[in-house]
Parts: sequence; structure tokens; C-alpha cells
Amino acid sequence: MAYIGRDISNLSDRAVLDNITTSATATYNLLLNGVAFVPSSAESLTVSLNGIIQKPQSSYSVSNSTIVFDSPLTSSDSIDFILAERAITLTTVGSGSVGTSQLADSAVTTSKISIPDDAVLNIGTGNDLAIYHESSSNKSYIKESGSADLVIAGNDILFRNTDDTETMAYFQNNGAVTLKYDHSTKFATTSTGIDVTGAITVNGSALGGGQTKAWVNFEMVGTFSVRDSFNVSSISDEGTGDVNVNFTTAFANDDYCAGGVTRFSSSNTNANVCYRGVSNPLSTTTAQMAVRGMTNNSASDSDYVTIIFSGDQ
Repeated sequence: MAYIGRDISNLSDRAVLDNITTSATATYNLLLNGVAFVPSSAESLTVSLNGIIQKPQSSYSVSNSTIVFDSPLTSSDSIDFILAERAITLTTVGSGSVGTSQLADSAVTTSKISIPDDAVLNIGTGNDLAIYHESSSNKSYIKESGSADLVIAGNDILFRNTDDTETMAYFQNNGAVTLKYDHSTKFATTSTGIDVTGAITVNGSALGGGQTKAWVNFEMVGTFSVRDSFNVSSISDEGTGDVNVNFTTAFANDDYCAGGVTRFSSSNTNANVCYRGVSNPLSTTTAQMAVRGMTNNSASDSDYVTIIFSGDQ
């Protein structure tokens, strides 16, 4: 039936209490499905009497599971309905009580994920993989602490600068590995070996034993000149058939080996390359070498001399 008052169609969590038959009394029991109902307050009830919504605490009050009207009703009065707003209990979600089943797929967006400085994002049952930013050093880390490898997999892998304007290293699938300096390629692997752009500087024990550590090819006839060399800083003409070879990187001791070949274009005179006839022909920085005739041991200038040195550096 029609009534005077607010529209209640959109109210939620409401229950219609059991019908009440009026009589010559002001007090009536409140029942919901035959069970006594205790409202939280008079204001939680919406009471329609004879088609008119009643005012709580003025037209009626509640006491436990009873409603008390301000004056006794009669059998001709009609309690159209009583709607009760049931109390809602809010509880705090316990720590660790929310699981993946409570989250919808793709519900957590990147705007809701923020890991502060020094907080570690651990991945793996034993926290094998850790990703974090260290505030004290302003460094960021991707750290693998498990027993296996840290694998970075991809068809092509690039290491770029922060602004994404320069490539520092480029690893191509089934192709070259390229290392750059200031966006300029300095080292690249090829199908047949490596390609190096610029000078190669070798320090310390990078030159291992049992290898050619220095060599020089030079001209003695006419204008003394060096054609090509490796690890030789200079060579000096010490007279007919005699030279001093000075090394860029010194040998570890003076027990290294030297050997060479000569060629005379103007004659068939035979000669060999040997140590000079002095007390200490070798030092760690200089080798005193000579070209001598094989039959008479006479000093000779050759137009083509190659000397090779091997030892520890």
C-alpha cells in the first residue's frame, strides 16, 4: 500500500519484520521469522502506521525486542510494515589473511607497486634472486645467491645508458658480440675471430710464457731503418753488423731466447744472427745482437734482418 515518507527501495541490508496485529496496547513484540529481533536503535527501524512513516523516539521507542508506541493502539489501527536495518560488523583484515584467491587477475597495477630504498624484492623459495636499490651507495642490484647461474636470455640483448640514447654492449643471437666506448664500437666478435678498433694495451702477465714477446724487422745497408716491429721501442745501430734492440715491455729476467734470420740481396754471402761478443749481451730491457759471417765470423750489414724474442714478461 502507499505510504508517506522517504523512498526505501535503494536501502541495503534491511529485513521486513513479521506482521503485527494491533490491539488496545502500546507495546508489541518484534519478530523476524518467528524469532525475537533486537534492533540496534529506534532509528534503525522504519515503521509505517496507517500509511504514515513514524518518527523514531517521538512516535515510538524500542526496548530490547519490543516496540513501544507513544500511545496505545486500537484493533482498527494497522501496522503496515516494520523494516529493520541490521547492524554490520566491520573487522580488520588480519595480517597474512589475504590470499591470491581474493585478488582478481591483473587487479594489481604498476601504480600500486612501489619498493622503497633498501627494501629487497626476493624471488624464489630460498630468496635466490634479489632485486633492490641501496641508498647508501645509490646503486641498484640484481643479485643471484643460489647455487646455479644468473641467466639473462633473449634473442638480442642490449645494455643501454639511463637516457636510452647510447648502446654500451650488444649481444646478437647467432651473431656478433659488440662492446662500445662512448657509443663507439671498440671490440666485436666475427664469424672468423675478433675485430678490434683502436690500440691494444697489454699489461703485466697478460703476455704469458712460451710465446713470441717481441720481434723486429730492419734494414742495415744504406739508411738504417725499421720496417716493422712488436714490443720494440727502438733499435740502435752500434756499428757494422751490430745493433741494440730496446723493448717496450721488459722481460722478467735476462734468460729469454733470441733468434733471427738474414738475407743479402747483393751477394750470396752467408751470415747468421747471434749475440754480440760482449760479457752481458742480454738485459731485461735491451738485447745486444750481431750479424756475423758464417765462414769467417766477420761483421756484416744485411739488407734484411728479422730477430724474434721469447721468454717471460
